[in-house]
Amino acid sequence: MTGKSSSAWAILILLVLGIGFLILRLNLNLEAGDSDYRLTYTAEFHARKPDGRVIMPDVRLLAAFPETTRFCRVLEQEIDAPEMELVRNRVHTAANRKDIVLRTIKAGQLKCTISFRIQLNRKGDWRHNTLDLPLTPKDRTTYLADSKGMTATDTKAQEMVNRLRDNHPKPQELVDLIFRECIREIEPVGELGPDTGNDALYNQKGSPLGRARAFATLCRAAKIPARLVTGFEIKKGNNIRPRTWVEVYVTDPQKPSVERWVPYDPENGSLHELDYNIVPARRDSIELIRATNSTDLVTSYSIEGIPPTTRTILGILDLRRLPGKLHEPIKVVLILPIGALFTALIRTIIGIRTFGLFTPTLLALAFVYNDWQSGLCIFFVVITTGFVSRTLLDRLKLLLVPRLGIILTMVVMLMVLGISVMNYFAWALAGQTVLLPMVILTNLVERFYVTSEEDSLFQAVRLLVTTVLTAMAIYLLLSSPSLGNLLLYYPELHFFTVAALILIGRYTGYRLTELIRFRDLVHPSMNPPEEPGSGPPELNN
Repeated sequence: MTGKSSSAWAILILLVLGIGFLILRLNLNLEAGDSDYRLTYTAEFHARKPDGRVIMPDVRLLAAFPETTRFCRVLEQEIDAPEMELVRNRVHTAANRKDIVLRTIKAGQLKCTISFRIQLNRKGDWRHNTLDLPLTPKDRTTYLADSKGMTATDTKAQEMVNRLRDNHPKPQELVDLIFRECIREIEPVGELGPDTGNDALYNQKGSPLGRARAFATLCRAAKIPARLVTGFEIKKGNNIRPRTWVEVYVTDPQKPSVERWVPYDPENGSLHELDYNIVPARRDSIELIRATNSTDLVTSYSIEGIPPTTRTILGILDLRRLPGKLHEPIKVVLILPIGALFTALIRTIIGIRTFGLFTPTLLALAFVYNDWQSGLCIFFVVITTGFVSRTLLDRLKLLLVPRLGIILTMVVMLMVLGISVMNYFAWALAGQTVLLPMVILTNLVERFYVTSEEDSLFQAVRLLVTTVLTAMAIYLLLSSPSLGNLLLYYPELHFFTVAALILIGRYTGYRLTELIRFRDLVHPSMNPPEEPGSGPPELNN
């Protein structure tokens, strides 16, 4: 079998395998399922300094735990907080609330990530084990009183409630009338609208929070207990906004003999029952994460689909079942072949030479996951200084291995010094530039020197420039986070990567740069033909 036919068969097999695994994944629902999700809290804050005290104040982070409902259950939690420790999971029985409590005594900027695995079921097969406790007189007083953003004694609120009471409806019917009045009279204007209940009532427009507070304000003005609830609509997204709705303590529409907290959602018009994918996390508050003895708290939330919890042997094919902290390193590894494919295309088809196959790819990855401005600056400093040092080392006539060890040591020292200088003068955020591939830089210094000696300094500089330009092109290709997510979801796409590399490896035609270099041979018409009789005399005869 010839090399050409072997390559054709290899490409065919790879294409069949790639398509087959994609079909298998889709048919067996191995991609991110519709029922399993990972809800992630991310909190960044600054722990206050001791202010002259010897002992650092106890800094605590309190995060709301999502609640298990009829359609939703929380299966597990995962905490990534290297500088904090878990104190406990605190449960408030009366408020039907659970908090995750973390603590630290370290000052400075801190970051914490808390993930929850959530499973949904539209059929409602999971029972909600937590029952509403009877409302105590103290709680009733609390949920009827004025609170932040809700003044039930306001004249406007009292006038609206009195108008709706003209037909003497029952409490539950009055709540429904108030809800429909809020939906009709208060225009939704997005997050920038008024976020207090009274402003929303007066302006007849408000944010989702403002409309929820307006409804709760009117319920309290009618002497019916009401409270805010904050949670999430479980759907995929990288920057999820928490949802706020209202629970009112009235007669159950399904069971007139029972009083319970009945949900009302002004944002989507739901009353008595919420959508199946709405998950509460905090009651009587809009703060899902709170930090003590700290400042500058910034929170964000994301939801991603993950494989179902049912364990099958085919689940091995889905990498998203791995812990969340492994996803980023795996994405880095999976992106490497794409960089190699791009470099092979540049070198083989276009004809641009670089210092090796992996150097542009590794440099691009270093720029993707770090600060590329600082990386480029330190890269050129290391190459320039390393070249001068390598020239001096040549006079010592050292063996290859010790010489490379010296160059590696100098590369490390130059990188650390460069980071320190840039940080001192606040030129750039170079804190993670130490992840530049030091071994690749060491070999690059050696190859740059050898090329300058064997060919010329101009040729070495040209190869260095093309290597950096190729690395920047790969950087632009790899900087999209969707590429890493795509390869994490469908790693079998690399069957097509290997097939493309085989095709490139079988290419024996002209490179694009050669078409420019040898354009006179490609287009002979550009050379005017010689006139008859203009040749040598012996040929003219």
